[in-house]
Amino acid sequence: MRLGSISRSLWAISTVLIMIIAAAASASVPAAWQSKVSQDLLTVYESNEMAQTSSAKLRVTAPVAVTKLSPARFDAQGRVQVDIHFDCANVAPISSLKELGFAVGVTLKLPPLCIVEGWTASTALPAIASILSVKQIELPKYAAPRHPPAHAKGLI
Repeated sequence: MRLGSISRSLWAISTVLIMIIAAAASASVPAAWQSKVSQDLLTVYESNEMAQTSSAKLRVTAPVAVTKLSPARFDAQGRVQVDIHFDCANVAPISSLKELGFAVGVTLKLPPLCIVEGWTASTALPAIASILSVKQIELPKYAAPRHPPAHAKGLI
């Protein structure tokens, strides 16, 4: 082999190795938007994305229930209910959210707790998470109702 063909071969091998290393590094680091979304919502997002791509022939418009025990709540339009935590140093990003089709339910700005609760299509989660003042997106947390003990029934 001549020196020129050896250097070309080394260049080709090093290029392939760099591409493999870059692909492995990007696969292990979540996208920036995903780091702001709770695991429950990522599961909803991924299941709906998978359902839309695999069953596009069926024209599924309703959201896919992740499981019967999923804490996610959906409205009649197929939007999922979410809590969007935003930076309290800023105003609530209401106009940016509405531009993305977000239906605002309640806004709370009581530092350090600053939340906009409402309904959104799961496909809008990446765009919502990309809003600068958004810190976290998660499913709302509801308190479980208290039930009186069985022996106390009828006493209330």
